[in-house]
Amino acid sequence: MYLALYRKYRPKIFDDVISQEHITLTLKNQISSGETAHAYLFTGSRGTGKTSCAKILAKALNCLSPIDGNPCGKCAACIEIEKGATDITEMDAASNNGVDDVRSLREEVMYTPVSLKKRVYIIDEVHMLSTSAFNALLKTLEEPPAHVVFILATTELHKVPATILSRCQRFEFHRIDIRDSAELLVKIANREDAQIDFDAAMLISRLSDGGMRDAISLLDQCISAEKKVSLDTVKELANITDKSWLFSLSDALISKNSAVALDILDKLYNSSKDITRLFEELVLHFRNLMLIKLSADNKSINLPEDEFDYLKNQADSIMLNEIMQIISSLQEYLIQFSSAKNRKVLAEICLVKLSSPKLSKDIDALINRIEALEEKISLIEKNGVAITKKPNDNADNYQKTDEVYFDKNDISTPSLTDCEDVLAPEPEAISLGTTEGLSVDNKLAGDEGISKPLPQWKEIIEDVPPYISSLLIDSKAEILDNKVIIHTQKALLRNCINNPADEGCIALKKQIEKHLGINVVLTCSSQNEIKEEKDKLDLILQKAKALGCKLYIKNN
Repeated sequence: MYLALYRKYRPKIFDDVISQEHITLTLKNQISSGETAHAYLFTGSRGTGKTSCAKILAKALNCLSPIDGNPCGKCAACIEIEKGATDITEMDAASNNGVDDVRSLREEVMYTPVSLKKRVYIIDEVHMLSTSAFNALLKTLEEPPAHVVFILATTELHKVPATILSRCQRFEFHRIDIRDSAELLVKIANREDAQIDFDAAMLISRLSDGGMRDAISLLDQCISAEKKVSLDTVKELANITDKSWLFSLSDALISKNSAVALDILDKLYNSSKDITRLFEELVLHFRNLMLIKLSADNKSINLPEDEFDYLKNQADSIMLNEIMQIISSLQEYLIQFSSAKNRKVLAEICLVKLSSPKLSKDIDALINRIEALEEKISLIEKNGVAITKKPNDNADNYQKTDEVYFDKNDISTPSLTDCEDVLAPEPEAISLGTTEGLSVDNKLAGDEGISKPLPQWKEIIEDVPPYISSLLIDSKAEILDNKVIIHTQKALLRNCINNPADEGCIALKKQIEKHLGINVVLTCSSQNEIKEEKDKLDLILQKAKALGCKLYIKNN
């Protein structure tokens, strides 16, 4: 009969337990000195060795000739326990959580052991006991007979009553170290006449999230597929997205490119990649960016060198608060996936919001936009603004305001190398660069150009269903490449357009594409947002004026 690897390679002695030296050393010293407690409480996440250590401790307490605190495994007591001794009782509190079960246990503890030195009770998932069961256990746990030892194990310490905690020696199990786990996986594979690349073992360890049992189970699955386990084998069986797609998708979010982000998501979805798993990987990716941003150290994340260098470059191009806001948004949508009928649509909405900050009304997103604006203003105050000579051609297209001139269609500030002469020598003129995101009146600056009014807008409004047509009254529309920007003050219309799955949004999108003959992406903006953008530009102009600068802004 085949035995699962996690059972086959369960630790037999304390020295076999990895990443828990702070616990195994203490228990070995207690066994060697004979100064053992009457009740132990093992806490920690799943797969960290709680039950294994409980079984080893039960064997060591009864071993006739322990070796340095470890059970010898050869004496009559060790052999009997290995086969299943009646004096060692393993109880699952999840299915035996009633007061009657504990009362039965209280009656048993009064009897002396049948063949061993001590009667040991291992109660797993002890937090599942009912309140009355805990109360029934309380007195016995405090003053058990000398021949009885209780070992309690739980993954949820906060659910265990304080009265129980105070009567036990508590040991907290840490998550298994990734490198320790990977090294053990390589050893197990070799014992099973198989091979595994160390990179593949590291990936399994990271996926197991500090749980050794999960790691060995995934290794078991990989070995069943092929005896030489590679990185690709693990990715295929664990349904892991290739890192190149992950890097491309995170790049699109950082650079605020919604079209690329949606295209990558569509390709991953069509190749049967699980969207929930994809978002979990994205969360982990941006978590790594956060750690790199804070420490610039690879020790805490254990990534391959080339992968760490790529993430380091990404971290340098994004602010810390943006990273945290992205992680928070991804986590929120992961929670919604469990009840969503169409996860792909929900994922698309999330990616569009993350790559189009203006669409998000989240407080963190607004703070990020404000901080970005403050950085630009700070740069102006510190270095001044680049200045250029007023052009001689098309003089009628320029608007003069206290000798500050600006081009309403191109608000990029020219560098000094492009200037014919400088009108104001003080302060020293320095190029500010392109001030993206600013706009004037109803002109919105796009990613690659300037948006223009949509000439067919009235005809489009007439062709859409009445319920959406009524919302579009008094609205305006502009087009930039394949992006249609609709300006409105109506919250209902904005909610409709910002939800790609809404029937009204779908109907409007079809009519626009019918009139234009191209595929389009709909976005929405309110007149208040336009005013805010104009106010930003006005503020910059005031700063430039205070510095004694002259700017020319072309007005078509």
